Amino acid sequence: MDPGSIPGVASKFKISVLQNGRKTMRARQGIGMTGSDDSAALFDRAASCRKQGRPHAALRIIDLLLQRHPGMAELWGERGAILMDLGDHAGGLESFRHAIAANPQNATYHNLAGVCLQAMGRPDEALASYDRAIALDPMLAEAHHNRGTIAGEKGQLEEAVANYDRAILARPDFVQALSNKGHALLHLGHPELAIDPLDKAIALEPGLALPRLTKALCHLTLGQYDKGWPLYEARTASPGAVTLPELARPVWRGAESLAGKTLLIHAEQGLGDAIQFCRYAPLLAQRGAQVILSVPAALVRLLDGLHPAVSVIPDTDPFPPSDFHTLLLSLPLALATDAHDIPAGAPYLRAQPERIARWARAIGRDGYRIGIAWQGDPASASDPGRSIPLHHFAGLSNIPGVRLISLQKGPGVEQLHSFAAKIETLGQDFDSGPDAFADTAAAMQNLDLVITCDTAIAHLAGALGRPVWVALKHAPDWRWQLRRPDSPWYPTMRLFRQARRGEWRSVFGEIEAVLVQDLN
Repeated sequence: MDPGSIPGVASKFKISVLQNGRKTMRARQGIGMTGSDDSAALFDRAASCRKQGRPHAALRIIDLLLQRHPGMAELWGERGAILMDLGDHAGGLESFRHAIAANPQNATYHNLAGVCLQAMGRPDEALASYDRAIALDPMLAEAHHNRGTIAGEKGQLEEAVANYDRAILARPDFVQALSNKGHALLHLGHPELAIDPLDKAIALEPGLALPRLTKALCHLTLGQYDKGWPLYEARTASPGAVTLPELARPVWRGAESLAGKTLLIHAEQGLGDAIQFCRYAPLLAQRGAQVILSVPAALVRLLDGLHPAVSVIPDTDPFPPSDFHTLLLSLPLALATDAHDIPAGAPYLRAQPERIARWARAIGRDGYRIGIAWQGDPASASDPGRSIPLHHFAGLSNIPGVRLISLQKGPGVEQLHSFAAKIETLGQDFDSGPDAFADTAAAMQNLDLVITCDTAIAHLAGALGRPVWVALKHAPDWRWQLRRPDSPWYPTMRLFRQARRGEWRSVFGEIEAVLVQDLN
């Protein structure tokens, strides 16, 4: 999981609104105090309402003041800020434009107009607003930072880091810029460089979950599990967090005896995560626990049979009684998993014999049979850069004796229309039922090799102990670490990595060369 990818987490670059930590608007200073005019008192009341979480009341007062002072930039600016609080970015933008018309030299109004435009999905216009803000105030840290967030969302990570550096130069204690710089460096493939800005962000705001989670991913990517697992618990407090259900039973942390106890484990994140980490359930059963593993309903059949003392139930069912419960990806911490004792034995999942026989007949024994998958879930925050255009795989079919067999389901299958003569499919009934991967697991038992991008298919092949090659983007998910050609999680897996971000040609050139060598 990556910070933006955890359900939760951190992958989103957060824009910044306030200037130098001060209240953006100072309207009261511009309101007359003469005669019976109570404008200043009304503005104070609006500020108090906003502070109390009553933005609608604050807005009514500001609108009243604007009837008296229609040309006052500060009031328009305050109105825009209130509308932003309400999530009305179009209204906020209109108000900031009024403020700019009244005071075009105010850099903060241009920055805030950019924030609204960015939130409305108009990044190019937002950039223009940030640039105007910077031209007026080159040390406006928020505008530099917000430029960085747009670059980050476009995948222009080097430019994002440069913008965050300018923001940090203007304001060294800028927590968001420090945190986002660490995030960008991690996704540039430099987790070791990301740790310093993340440490600074954590020191400034120890309770902030996002930089702690990003730092966890840095340590996990580097294989420093003793440092990574404790910080990885921050995923439960990050934006879009993974949450442990509130149940009237204690959380199992690893120290409590499980002999004669029942432990309920909640799967989390994606299907691949459940497949990768379900290996821990039998270890807990060996400690004397009766284990209940709650997973997405589609995985129940696949994961059933892990161990006689492990019951697999759909997460749509009511939770049964238990003595303890925990999240699935908290188990490596609870069991103190380090780089040397990953429970990597495979296979720990098995396909159904009757399905294996069915797909043996359908696939046959001819040729060197390679199952391929090229696209993950495009809705996943962690997917950008993982999926691979199918045409990169098609060259493998030119190797004498090779058969390419599609294991792809859902998004991505439309690409097959261009390669119908080169890639075999397994029909409309393939994995068409309610059970995820039941047919895929059986088909894999009748294949010589699986080649895939970073999807649940990779985890399934590894869990079945099948030979699997995984093509990885330049800065992959933490579990694949850096540079190594193998995986400590799956002994039958080989990893092929991009040398440069977004460049798959050389990856498949290497795959083809290795395959030819292995076949000769």
